[in-house]
Amino acid sequence: MALQNPLRRHAGRPDLPPPGRPVGRSLRRRHRASLRQLDRDLLERSGWRTTLDFRENHVRSESGELLEIESVWVAEAEHVGSHGVIGAHGRSESRVWAELAAAARIRSDAAPGVRLKR
Repeated sequence: MALQNPLRRHAGRPDLPPPGRPVGRSLRRRHRASLRQLDRDLLERSGWRTTLDFRENHVRSESGELLEIESVWVAEAEHVGSHGVIGAHGRSESRVWAELAAAARIRSDAAPGVRLKR
């Protein structure tokens, strides 16, 4: 059987996806993930090495009962040279990357060797 081109018109065939629709959910998932990390891409293009961690802090009463779960995203960036290491934490990925990019701009303005590339 010949390979089918997913970009071909549907033409009433149930084995081909309708035109204009994404081929799979993974395509949409990757697109959303890249939108959340625009600031991370900006940092990495400017020479910063980045990491992102997720942590849950469990808040308990004195009797040990679970009262609340605090979700925390922690991002760090390292730049070779005089800029060192910067970090940020917050409740969402996008907010953490925005804070980290702002901190990197402050560092790069203070030391005129590296600029954030847009």
